[in-house]
Amino acid sequence: MTVEPTNRAQIQPSTTSRPKDAVPGKRPGAKPKETTKVPNPVVDKVEVSSAAQKLHELLGSEGIEANTIPAERMKEILERISDGTYDNPEVINEIARRAVEDL
Repeated sequence: MTVEPTNRAQIQPSTTSRPKDAVPGKRPGAKPKETTKVPNPVVDKVEVSSAAQKLHELLGSEGIEANTIPAERMKEILERISDGTYDNPEVINEIARRAVEDL
C-alpha cells in the first residue's frame, strides 16, 4: 500500500503566529457581545371579570362543593357520554332548554 503526501502542490504552511491569548473561532480585536438586561421582566397577570366576581358573590366563598354527585350517578353519566347519548340533537336541545331555565 502506498500513501501519498497531502501537500502535493508544495504549499508552504502559514508562518503567521497566533497570539497566545487567541481563541479559536473568535476574531482578534472583536468586542465581546453586550448582554441586554431587561429592566422590568414580563410578569403574568390575571384579571377576573366583573361577571365572575358577581358569580363568586352569589355562590359564596365555598362555591360549588366537590363530590356532590353520587358515584353511581356519575358512573351512569360517564357511560352515557361514552355511548354517544349526549350527541343526539334532541338531547342537546333538551340540555340547552334546561340550562336556559336555570339562568
